[in-house]
Amino acid sequence: MKKVIAQHPQARIVVVDDNATNLLLLTELLKLAGFASVTAFSHATEVIPYLQANQVDVLLVDQSMPEVTGLELYLCMKQQLTELPISFLVTAHSMGDLAERATATGMQGFIRKPFTMHQVVNEIDLALTAPGNR
Repeated sequence: MKKVIAQHPQARIVVVDDNATNLLLLTELLKLAGFASVTAFSHATEVIPYLQANQVDVLLVDQSMPEVTGLELYLCMKQQLTELPISFLVTAHSMGDLAERATATGMQGFIRKPFTMHQVVNEIDLALTAPGNR
């Protein structure tokens, strides 16, 4: 198996997922790929205050959380923050037009579970090198 190495290991990443196993899996996957700064939250309510106080390059947010969906969290972020990180919606559900709605709101991508390390790292690296992004 070929090792996946992040092209942008300095990227500051935040992962939000209410499922502890999924949160651990994704954060460890990112660290294994070489990302040095990975912060995890299991409650969506903690994310906006963190983003207000810290510089973040990439946000990976689960769609299905109890207090708010990932898409709803992103819309709240748009209202409350002057600068938004590159954001990806992560979901195991195939909800019709969810990917289109995510990109229509301004999110950069959509990551479907189950995912591979290569898929996640590639999506992040592509977004970080896209024109207009960091």
